[in-house]
Amino acid sequence: MIIAIFILLIVIFAIVTAIDARNFTHSKNHQRKVNNSIDFGMEYLSTCILSSGRVICYKNIKKGINYGSQLYSPGEQGCMIYSLLLLEQLLGIDDLKDKRILASKYLIKEYIKKFERRKYAVISRSNEDGNGSRLARVGAAGMALAGLSDLCGKEISLDKLTKIADFIISMQLPGGWFNPVYDLNSKSAVQQTDDINYQGQAALGLLTLYEKYPHPKYIKAARKALLCLAYARKEKEEVPYDYWAMIATEKLFHHTKGRLTADEIELLQNHMLSMTQYVVNNQIKNPDNPLCGGLKEDTRPASIAPMIEGLISAFNCIEIENVDVRMPMMKAIYLGTNFLRHQQMQTGRMKGGLPYASDWRQTGVPDEASMIKTESVCHAFNVWVKFQALFK
Repeated sequence: MIIAIFILLIVIFAIVTAIDARNFTHSKNHQRKVNNSIDFGMEYLSTCILSSGRVICYKNIKKGINYGSQLYSPGEQGCMIYSLLLLEQLLGIDDLKDKRILASKYLIKEYIKKFERRKYAVISRSNEDGNGSRLARVGAAGMALAGLSDLCGKEISLDKLTKIADFIISMQLPGGWFNPVYDLNSKSAVQQTDDINYQGQAALGLLTLYEKYPHPKYIKAARKALLCLAYARKEKEEVPYDYWAMIATEKLFHHTKGRLTADEIELLQNHMLSMTQYVVNNQIKNPDNPLCGGLKEDTRPASIAPMIEGLISAFNCIEIENVDVRMPMMKAIYLGTNFLRHQQMQTGRMKGGLPYASDWRQTGVPDEASMIKTESVCHAFNVWVKFQALFK
């Protein structure tokens, strides 16, 4: 009887939360507009995949500024593949599946290379890293697993996927941190980097492979990495906004929440909340402000998109009965999706793209402001896809 009452209460909380969220987001009208942004985003991302399968990582809204396909990152190609896979998995839209497979084949053929008997990795070309070295990045390997594991046994073998995972795990230190880069020229790990994203990307990749090949070592390494991050930042006043760690934590909860201790769950939730509060507390909320949904000190779409994507993952990790925490997060998610919609190019040759900065039209701003970074478009695209999935 007690169990039945508990389940009923949970259901009631879920219904109330869903109704409140729908009322706040003016569901039908807002969701229709989000669908339009998804359509525009699909159109833009499709144009970024060349006939070879290589992804164009940078464009510019202003005519006469062309980057071609020379500025390139295999890690960003992995992000694109991951985004197109989310579209299929969360919304059942497979219009770009052929493009996703084309991009996947290119990444597999050109960049996934064997460099030791038991290891494969995503290995950059020496001219692409700017220092003459061939580098194997842990973050790029994680994104490859996140995007390519769906093709296990088709375009890529399980053996090759597990050897990419072996490379990632081999780069993990006893405390849980990953060395971010392995230099094939010097045959040594690079320990210092300014990048904070690779830890979450590596964990996400391992957890995605776990869904296809549930070896406990993948869960163990990902769990260790995410707990390490959360513990290291526990007492810090300023926590870096580590959106890939948030996305990976959502997947970790999906697979192992019942096997995490209560203290570990609380630690991981607090880590995410310490980041999300930065958005919730600093977001522009005045609907008359054209930059509503951005942050008071940062209105760059390239910054806001991954923040809101991380916020959605955090929202999904908070218990549904915790309405006091979830509702401010939902409001911030709504404002963020709106901000990104308004920043998206609605017409012209760059339709569907998002500028790096919101002030790109102003005189005297650097060319970077009007740059469209494909990875940023992918994060915004993921926001809209995941937002729609909240209401399925």
